[in-house]
Formats: sequence, C-alpha cells, structure tokens
Amino acid sequence: MKSKKLYNSITNIREEIIEQADNYRFKKHNKSAWISSLVAAVLVFAIVSGIIIHNGFFVPTTKPIQTNNITDTEPAKNIKETVSSTEEDLPEYAIACPQYPIMAQYPSNGSQIEYDVWFEDVQKQRRNLYFTDDLNYFFTQSTQEFLSSNGNENYVYSPLNVYMALAMLAEITDGNSRQQILDLLNCENIATLRRQSSDLWNANYRDDGASSCVLASSLWLNENINYVQDTMDILAQKYYASSYSGKMGSNEFNDALHQWLNEQTGDLLKEQAGDINFDPRTIIALATTVLFESNWTDKFDEEKNTEDVFHSPNGDVDCTYMNQSNCQNLYYGDDFTSICKYMELGSMWFILPDENISAQELLYNEQVMDFILKGEEWENQKSLEVNETIPKFDVVSDIDLSQGLKNMGITDVFDSTISDFSPTTTDVDEISVTKASHSARVVIDEEGCVATAFTVIFATSGAKLAEEEIDFILNRPFIFVIKGESGLPLFIGIVNTP
Repeated sequence: MKSKKLYNSITNIREEIIEQADNYRFKKHNKSAWISSLVAAVLVFAIVSGIIIHNGFFVPTTKPIQTNNITDTEPAKNIKETVSSTEEDLPEYAIACPQYPIMAQYPSNGSQIEYDVWFEDVQKQRRNLYFTDDLNYFFTQSTQEFLSSNGNENYVYSPLNVYMALAMLAEITDGNSRQQILDLLNCENIATLRRQSSDLWNANYRDDGASSCVLASSLWLNENINYVQDTMDILAQKYYASSYSGKMGSNEFNDALHQWLNEQTGDLLKEQAGDINFDPRTIIALATTVLFESNWTDKFDEEKNTEDVFHSPNGDVDCTYMNQSNCQNLYYGDDFTSICKYMELGSMWFILPDENISAQELLYNEQVMDFILKGEEWENQKSLEVNETIPKFDVVSDIDLSQGLKNMGITDVFDSTISDFSPTTTDVDEISVTKASHSARVVIDEEGCVATAFTVIFATSGAKLAEEEIDFILNRPFIFVIKGESGLPLFIGIVNTP
C-alpha cells in the first residue's frame, strides 16, 4: 500500500523528539511522489472567470477585467517561493502558480541540530485556530447531511475539503449567493472567511520530506472568457490556487484536468477522476484537494493478524483483522465506545455503536458529534488494557452533494436566474451550478493509513482506571474519524463492509 522506501527512511525518530512534538504525529510523503498520499480531496466548480497573477505569479494569456472591488490582496503569511510540479507538467495551460511554504526537511541522520531546526519550522507553520467553534457547525451539519443515507454501503466524506471548496465558491460569488455560503460556514463576512481559510490551510499543511498533508487548489478557465483580476489574485494568494486556461470540452483540456486530479490524489481515485470532463458550456472549473499519509506510531504486527467474520448489514463476510494490546484511554458515551490510534501526523478514531444501534443513527446523536469534535478532551474516558481487533479495509464512496447543499441553505447558485457570479466575470449573465459530487477513499493496513478525496462542482452558463481490561472488536458497522494536526476532522466515514 505504501512506499517501503519512504517508511524505512522515517522509522528512526528519536523518542525525545516524539515527546517534544507531543501529538504532532505523522510521516509524510512528498505530494508529487508516491500514490500513498491521503486525504486527497478534490473540488471542481464550473463557473466563470479568468486570472492574472502578479507579485511573483505567472501572467495570464486571457483578458482580465480591471476592478478594485477587493482590497484584501496581500500575500498569505508564511508564503515562500516554490513552484508546484503540476504547472511545470502543464506549461501550455498554466497561467498562475501559487507560492507554497518551503519547510525544513525531516532529518535523516539523527542530528540534534537538524531536529531543532525542523521542529522550529513546524511550529512556525502551525496556526492557532481560535475560530474552531465556528467550524463545528458546518462539520456537524454537513457530516449528518452527507452520511445520512439509509443504505448499507460504505461512506467516506472529507468536511475540510468541502469547507475549503465552498470558501472559494464564496469568493467568486456575491450578494445572496455568497451570503448563503457564509451562513453555512458560520462566518461573519468574506474578509473573516479569507483569514480562516488561510489559517486552516497552513494549520494542516506539512511537506517536510517525511510527512505529508498538502492542500492544493486550481482554476480551470474557458479561454474565451474575460475575468476579474482582483478576484483571481485573492484565490491565488489566499487559497494557493494554480490556474489554467484552455478550450472547454476538448480532449486535450480534459486530459490536463485528469492529470492534475490524479497527481493531487495519488492515483487513488483514478477511475472517478476519469469520469470528470469539461462540457463545452463550462465557464470555469475550480478544484481543491488535500493529500494525507501517515504511519501508526505503534504499528501492527502482521503475524498477529487473524481471519474472522464481520457482521455486515448485508450479511456476514470474512475479513482480516489486525490485533494489538495496549494500555490506553477508552472513550464512551450513552450509545458508543471509542479508541484513538495515533499516527505520526494526526490520529484516527474508531467509534463502535452499542448493540442494536446503527452507525447512521449514531451520527444524529448530539453527544457523538460533540465527542468527534472534542476528542481527547472528552470527559467520559478511562485508562484500560485494550485488546484491539481492527479490520483492514479499503473503503470507497461517491456522494452527490447537490441536494445536501440545497438542504443546508445553499440554493441560489443552483438557479441561473438569481445566482450572482459578478466577482468572477461580467461576460455571462446567467450561470448556475449543475453538478456537485464527492468521491473519497480510505485504506488502512498494518503500517498506517492512506486516504484521498475529491469534490467536483460544475457550473455552466444558461442553464484512567488501570488494571482493567476490555476487548474492543470492530466486527460490525462502525464509524471512523481521521484528524489532522489542527485536530479538526479531515475524513469521517462509516464501514458497513470492510
């Protein structure tokens, strides 16, 4: 599943550094390197725009509309000069490259000096997410909305990825179209949303040669459309968005999009990405991704694996279980129990419903959603010797976001007669979102976890008690949550059949 070379190169982490970094646990993979990058989440909006880049960005070939309606155009903090490899791979289309932070590389020779430099750089990249409570509303509402199906399939959803995508959608809309998005994101105004999105991006970003959590964004522009320069500058500077211009609906431009999506998601959703194509009526496409890869801090021993039955809603199935015993905290509530498995960057939480309670039901339990957001701060916990029995799984799901977004109050962008995309272009009067879908995949094995996701939205014109012991056996449907460095949920899913 993962690059053995990568894993072997990062196993000699000194104990004092792990203690110093505390819960900052994760081993990274360079974003353009291997396919085992998780949390990839991709978001494509088809709308109207073009882009110009200055202050260190490429200059566009399409025509910008000169406006001064946006004043918050200073570069995002902690941006250093570097160029994404994707722009080098697509030179015929690239018209803008964001500047990503350059981080000190994780030391491979055990030098204490290099460790100190690396750790200091990690601290600089972190952000104090003072607005976490504001995010909780969206994470709770959207998780319940998009994982609420009554079916018995597996489900995976990336709330952070969709949040970033909607934030960018807010940038290219105005009026009530923008206000509906701000309301769902529980954000007072667009300036606040820019700061929060930038902080979220940086709080989750890691690219140090050993661990990987990289958020990427891109704009795909119709070559015949004029665009608002100020809006494009904001997207490049605040959301680290690359931009491309080409002929919508052409095989060549579709291939370029597929190449970008597959690179950013590590080829883990290649089949789904292949189904994403520009329509000739597409005005602009916006894509956001997040890539994540991590080893367990305490890996499973493959020799201890067992074969046993998993009680799926569709009938019993055989699966491979990983087994391990540890003294750790067991978290519990009225209808569930949970444990946390730490990774070198972030953590993964397994939430087991009580007997006769379905995983879907649990998502509507306010106590459970509160627990997901609080994590280690949850009051009901005790220290036990926990005998873990966790199934290996490879979960893939596809979710149609359109109706869910409407249910949560985002309606204007779906109606071309009232939608407002004026911050993006003045060439086209009627633009509306015609498709919004989300695909995600999460894989865990003895080494760790890999996950990826993308969201596609097209818009077109015209239309502590020691000495106790407990068995924690995930042999029936359960919920999992993957958290990044910020402590906010990157992925939430339901495993009905491993």
